[in-house]
Amino acid sequence: MCLAQAERLVEDDPGPICPSVDEVERLTAREDSKWLSGDVAIFRSYCLTALGDHEAGMQELDKRLVVIERAHVGALNSLVAIHLAVQASWVADRAEHVALLERHLHAKVLEPDFCRLDTDGRWDAAVLCALSGRPDEARIWFQRAHERLTAQEAILLLPYVCCDEALMEARLGGAGDRANGQRRLDDARAWVERIGLPKLMPRIDDVAAQLSS
Repeated sequence: MCLAQAERLVEDDPGPICPSVDEVERLTAREDSKWLSGDVAIFRSYCLTALGDHEAGMQELDKRLVVIERAHVGALNSLVAIHLAVQASWVADRAEHVALLERHLHAKVLEPDFCRLDTDGRWDAAVLCALSGRPDEARIWFQRAHERLTAQEAILLLPYVCCDEALMEARLGGAGDRANGQRRLDDARAWVERIGLPKLMPRIDDVAAQLSS
């Protein structure tokens, strides 16, 4: 993963998690910040999959899952590491790590009810259910994510959650609930217009095209 690629990803679509890649590289070069290296590697996995190199992204994730496995409950950055691992798997549409990620998500995020401003455990739970072929359960978790984020006024995350639910319905093909997918895309467009996220519109349009095909 080269710096230029990661910078392009952040520039084109910052997403709910958009650290400055130069700052990440600068911090991890310091001797007193080696604890960040594993989380940064998982961020690189997410960047690779988002840039379309799914195989390389998943190979990077394979090597770095130990970061999540060894993290204790309440460990700094573990919520972000889990979220990025879930998102990397979702973008690549790969389910091989679902069981491990679900186990740590429930034990280290959902059960203690930890949260960060740039992640949501219910959203991650929904995505993992979708990846493992449990759409009914996924819809329940997506709804819980919508309710929790709305109550918290964490509106920056809501259009991304909407897009993921609509993408699940699109990936299900004829078995998907297209009406639900379209409703979520309408919600995503409304949030984008309300809070000003124009760079998310191409993603919404792409999911809409998949949903209608």
